[in-house]
Amino acid sequence: MKEKIAALQYQKYKEELSQTKSKPFVTQASKNLLKHRDLVPIHDRSAIILARREENLAHLREEKAMQKLQEERSIPYQPNIYTRRSTINEIRTVKEFVNQSYAWQAKKNETIQRERYAKLIEEMEPLTFRPQINEKSLRIVRKVSYYIHFTVADDILDKLVER
Repeated sequence: MKEKIAALQYQKYKEELSQTKSKPFVTQASKNLLKHRDLVPIHDRSAIILARREENLAHLREEKAMQKLQEERSIPYQPNIYTRRSTINEIRTVKEFVNQSYAWQAKKNETIQRERYAKLIEEMEPLTFRPQINEKSLRIVRKVSYYIHFTVADDILDKLVER
């Protein structure tokens, strides 16, 4: 039974092949590529390509290592860097830390105060206007103060006139 089915399938295959008379068309460019190509199997070519790539990477790694070594040699001064802020002999007590913090805060407040004062002086510098009271206004105020016996007004007027 299996043989009969296989024979029928083979016969059908032969019929289909006989019906297809056209062959695939290969262009001239493809033919030229095939002539000039090294007929090396793909698995061999990929091994060669990978080997070249590894050689290039090794060469680049060596160059980078040499460049890093030259940079390290070119540094004239290499400071000693401590991981902690201060050495063991310079550790502060809590009291010293608090005192230093207060001193720092006082110094900061002093500089802020100086800046505010300088800014205030700078703002006041262009303000040179002083009011001048008219003579007629002075007489009116003196008459009113004379009748009311308001001595404070005289004191104020005297100060204004002195200016």
